[in-house]
Amino acid sequence: MPVFRNHMAYFANQRFVLDQNTKDLEEARAWLASRDFPVYEATPEMIARFEGMGCKAIDWHGIKVGLVCFRNDSDHIVHLFVVDPAAFQEGGASALLAMKRQHDLETQGWEDGQFVYLFVDSEPKVSLQGLLSSL
Repeated sequence: MPVFRNHMAYFANQRFVLDQNTKDLEEARAWLASRDFPVYEATPEMIARFEGMGCKAIDWHGIKVGLVCFRNDSDHIVHLFVVDPAAFQEGGASALLAMKRQHDLETQGWEDGQFVYLFVDSEPKVSLQGLLSSL
C-alpha cells in the first residue's frame, strides 16, 4: 500500500519522541502489546541481535500502528512499523515487499499472516540491505 509506506517514511523523517525508551526489544514488544497495539509475538530473528531504542504507539487515521526502533550493525537507527493487515485491501500489503525509497529513505516490508511489517531507515545513507535476506 503506497500510502502507508509514504506516511511511515514521512513519520520516520520527522522528529518524534518515543513513548517507551528501552534497549530491550522484548520490553518494547511487551509495552506495545499491553496497550493493544500491533507488534511481533517474538522478536524477529533478523533484528534480535540489535540494540533497541524503544517504541511508540501511533494512531494513523484511526488505525493502530506499533513502532519499534533499534540500531543496526552500523549504529544507525532503523524503524520497524507493525500494522494489522486489515488496514490494507486484499493483497495490498504485498506491494511493501519491494525495496523502495520514500522521502529519500529506504523502505521494505513483509507480512507473516498475523501482521504487516515495514522497515524504514533513518537517513539517506542508511541501508536496509541484508535485513530481509532471510525471508
